[in-house]
Amino acid sequence: MTSVAIVGPSGAGKTVYLACLIRAGFSPRIRRRPVKIRSAGAANDARLRQLALEILQGQTPEATAALEQFELSVHLPGSRLFGIGEESINLRLIDGPGGHSMPGPEQSLSTTSIEALAQANCLMIMIPAALLRRPENDLPERLERLSAQLHRGESGAPPFLRVAVVMTMAELLDFEHGDEAFAMLDARNPRETFAELLGHGFLTTVRSLVPSGGDYYALVSAFGFEQSGEVAAILDGPRGWRLRLDTDEFRNAWYPYRVFEPIEFLGRGIAWREHIH
Repeated sequence: MTSVAIVGPSGAGKTVYLACLIRAGFSPRIRRRPVKIRSAGAANDARLRQLALEILQGQTPEATAALEQFELSVHLPGSRLFGIGEESINLRLIDGPGGHSMPGPEQSLSTTSIEALAQANCLMIMIPAALLRRPENDLPERLERLSAQLHRGESGAPPFLRVAVVMTMAELLDFEHGDEAFAMLDARNPRETFAELLGHGFLTTVRSLVPSGGDYYALVSAFGFEQSGEVAAILDGPRGWRLRLDTDEFRNAWYPYRVFEPIEFLGRGIAWREHIH
């Protein structure tokens, strides 16, 4: 079984992403993605979904620390011919107090978090698009500090088999383009987008964590766009980002944008482009 640890700065959307995976399994708009997802129980599913909605409505999440040990089991079915490509993945949220699992200046991960990361053979780094717009963005430095902690050892071998760098809330990259935002986002090259926004040094640090060819980059959105496929489902306002439509009807129609691709890469080493329209 592939074991994936999820890390990222506070507000990266890690909780929302996990809730999104649970919800996406029931979305009719995701085609040819018969992915089975389960967690510790129905109560945890409901709690995680509610937390995601609260965050998107601009409320302050209070359960980051409680979700430190939250796990999901993802089953990727194989082909109809002898089940080739079948894979099971264990997703584990690694989060410290305050939601930070990428240490800042003069900070370090707890021993518990480091031990949990050491048990995983794959890593998912979640980065919010909203943070990339801010002048205080220090993600390259944070990743370097995390990498230094993970490389402590005598073998010199990369600490992970594969790593997926996931930009959450990717719709905010082209938000100002209105109805054209979806097409512009869909046309982006994820690797080039990360290099443009964070520099090639960031990509070099990512590649140091895995063997050659083990890095993957994705632009995802937990809530995606409205049914027309043109208008983003979230608003970026003075108090941050929130749901454009807060109704039961919209919650039932909640569908994500390309959220399974990084999961498939981490499990199989290859990902097929998602088609949701």
